[in-house]
Amino acid sequence: MQHRIAVLADIHGNLTALNAVLADARQQAATDYWFLGDLFLPGPGAEKLYQTLADTAPSVWLQGNWEQGINAVMTGNGRLDDPSQIYFARLTAYLVTHLSKSHYAELVQRPIATTMVVNGLTFQLAHNQPERSTGHDLYPDERQSNFDHLAGDADVAVYGHTHQQIMRVSQRG
Repeated sequence: MQHRIAVLADIHGNLTALNAVLADARQQAATDYWFLGDLFLPGPGAEKLYQTLADTAPSVWLQGNWEQGINAVMTGNGRLDDPSQIYFARLTAYLVTHLSKSHYAELVQRPIATTMVVNGLTFQLAHNQPERSTGHDLYPDERQSNFDHLAGDADVAVYGHTHQQIMRVSQRG
């Protein structure tokens, strides 16, 4: 069977963009969907956004740093020591009043990394690094060792978070 995998990440509350990407994925005959985290905020998408992604039945659905931040605010562990954090808390309050409780519960239980095997190739999938969803160590100008860490023993590593397209070849061999 031929696999055509649509990889999505960092939707950040933008239902219009998600619909456009999904339309393209359907046109390209995607057979599977992998979502690498950051579905919500700062955009206004909530329940309809969640349901739109869920309707694709992604075989991979990770949470990103924004989902972890949302959960931190909701569990009282968020930092409110600067205006941007207060703004984030206000956005979170909006989101949770427009998202079903069951979908919120599913969202915060999702992993931040996983592996998949397709046609004999092992894929390391993460929002950022396998052990944490935050940080800048996978930006294009960062050290090769950061990318090698992400890849581990996998044949291919795919991640979101940086909002930048990049292809690097591991120095492992």
